[in-house]
Amino acid sequence: MNFPGKLGGNWSWRVLPDQLSAELRDKLLEFNTVYGRLAAK
Repeated sequence: MNFPGKLGGNWSWRVLPDQLSAELRDKLLEFNTVYGRLAAK
C-alpha cells in the first residue's frame, strides 16, 4: 500500500476485488473499523 520515499499517492487500494476471500475482506473491515481507518463517504 505504501511506496517508501515517494511523495503523495501512497495510500491507495491496489487489490482487485476477486483477490480477496470473504474471510480476509471481513477481517480487513474489522481492523479498519476498530482503528478508525475507514474512508469518509
